[in-house]
Amino acid sequence: MQGMIMHHAQAVEMTALIASHTENKELRSLGARISSSQSDEIKLMQRWLAARGERISVDMPGMEHVAPFVAPTSSCPVCLLRSRWRL
Repeated sequence: MQGMIMHHAQAVEMTALIASHTENKELRSLGARISSSQSDEIKLMQRWLAARGERISVDMPGMEHVAPFVAPTSSCPVCLLRSRWRL
C-alpha cells in the first residue's frame, strides 16, 4: 500500500507539469481530473494504513541519507515526493 501512495504521488507531480507544456484545454482538464482523483486516493490509503496502525512512509533502499524534512526545491525526485506528501 505504501508503494501505491508513492506511485499516486508521482502521477500528481506529473500532472502538475501539464500547464507549462500545453495550452490544450482537454489535456489540462484530464490532468486536473487525474490529480484530483489520485490525491483523494492518497488520502484514502493514508487513512486506511493509519487505522490499521501501519506506517505510511515508504522504505526506499539506498535513500537512507534523505531527511524527512527535505525542502521541496530538492533535485531528488524521491525527496520532493516525500516532502510534499509527507511519506
